[in-house]
Amino acid sequence: MEINVVSETVTFTGSTSGTPFNNILGDDYVEWHIGGLSILDTDLDVSSSFTQGGTSTLTFDENSLTLRLTETSGADFSTATANSISIAYTSLSLNSAQKNYINTLDGATIALTPITGGSGYESINVSVVPETRDFALLLGVSTLLLTELRRRKSSK
Repeated sequence: MEINVVSETVTFTGSTSGTPFNNILGDDYVEWHIGGLSILDTDLDVSSSFTQGGTSTLTFDENSLTLRLTETSGADFSTATANSISIAYTSLSLNSAQKNYINTLDGATIALTPITGGSGYESINVSVVPETRDFALLLGVSTLLLTELRRRKSSK
């Protein structure tokens, strides 16, 4: 999963297989989660990102992120396959805490939710494309370091 904080899009790629969880209501779903409890969450419909149909939701919170794929009539998530479609989350109007949490996820691995997430599916690796100001800051710091190194080298 790639989260681009500049364009405010999320893109899923890849495929994984396993057994969905079946609850007492007969709902079959697969769920990945990272972070704490979801309290003030905001849902994004990402159903078009997966080829199986069904309902897929990415839930943003101030300290967690959850992806849930729910089987509906005709959908089968025994193999979940993403189709690399980018979904915009600009309309969600995420608060600053939610946006800050997204930035902390770079390099994180989102595992299946214990007990109720299904079984056998691979974890999801997250990459976050940072804002351009982050690149500018890195470039500025790198330039300062190089200047200081050259200055020290030339004074010897």
